[in-house]
Amino acid sequence: SNGCISTFGPVTMHVNPLPTGTLAITETSGNANNDGIICAGAPVTFTAPTGFSNYNFLLNGASIQNSSSNIYNTTSLNNNDVVTVTVTNSTGCVGLLNSYTISVNPLPVVAAITGTMSVCVNSTTSLSDGTTGGTWSSSDPTIATVDASAGVVSGVSAGAATINYTFANTNGCSITTSATVTVNPPPTVAPITGNVNICTGGTSQLADATPGGSWSVGNGSATVDATTGLVTASFSGATKIYYTVTNMNGCTGADSITVNVTNAPQVDSITAASFDVCVGGTLTLADATTGGVWSSEDPSTATINPSGVVTGVASGTVNIDYTITTSCSQVIAATKVITVNAPPSATISYTGSPFCTTAGVAAVN
Repeated sequence: SNGCISTFGPVTMHVNPLPTGTLAITETSGNANNDGIICAGAPVTFTAPTGFSNYNFLLNGASIQNSSSNIYNTTSLNNNDVVTVTVTNSTGCVGLLNSYTISVNPLPVVAAITGTMSVCVNSTTSLSDGTTGGTWSSSDPTIATVDASAGVVSGVSAGAATINYTFANTNGCSITTSATVTVNPPPTVAPITGNVNICTGGTSQLADATPGGSWSVGNGSATVDATTGLVTASFSGATKIYYTVTNMNGCTGADSITVNVTNAPQVDSITAASFDVCVGGTLTLADATTGGVWSSEDPSTATINPSGVVTGVASGTVNIDYTITTSCSQVIAATKVITVNAPPSATISYTGSPFCTTAGVAAVN
């Protein structure tokens, strides 16, 4: 107040620089990565440079994460949200880094999957979706596969698989709708049993221990009764016979067997010098077809030994058979009628009674 002036010593000011750096964004949503244009609900990561003591992430100017972490993750951004961060360095200076204005595009709306949600192993079922242009996929191709464009599901093994239908709009935003498809196993069918070698014109009865099935044939060299499994051979060749069973899920299982049809061999006619024999006499028969067995249909009239020798037993007629068993298990025989004749007999008669003589010749009738 009296006009006197005093001078104090100088003060040295230290000015610390503000922290700087670039806030980075990481996102893979939409048509391009890391452009800040995302789909609703997409994950976004903001990363500030390391080396600062504090990071205060701001959403539209309000703090949403204030900590020592330089990373902020979120899935709840809205259209036109602005994200930035302030960083504090070791001197306590605070710097505001760059910001991102986020564009959020809505997800498309996709119709529900429709179709039959069950299928048999090795069969197909067709699914569809009212929203066209999507792509099909399976959660487990070891159980069921699906055609990516057509939606045809193929059963691979028993179980359940999630079938997905994914649709993306022009903004690159996609959504997936799903359905569970059950893959049902086929029934287990027992092996077919029975004779599989048949001659033409012959039959064979096939069987299967699994009840309720039906029989069918794969080609035309034989026929099979659909209910009984009786096979009838038509001409030579190999024939595939099937036995098919359908279970309560509509799934079918089958077993098959190959039946071999061969032409039936012929037996030559029985030959002999004569086809008459006396009681107690013998007659030798022969047949040019080897490997057969001789038999008599009436051994009380005539017998025959393995060499074809017939022995008359009593007068009458008898069928003698020469039989062979073929490789197709069919019995074929040649038959000949043999006549067995009784031995002749004589009766002596004379005039008068009694008749005695000691010499000469006497006439008898």
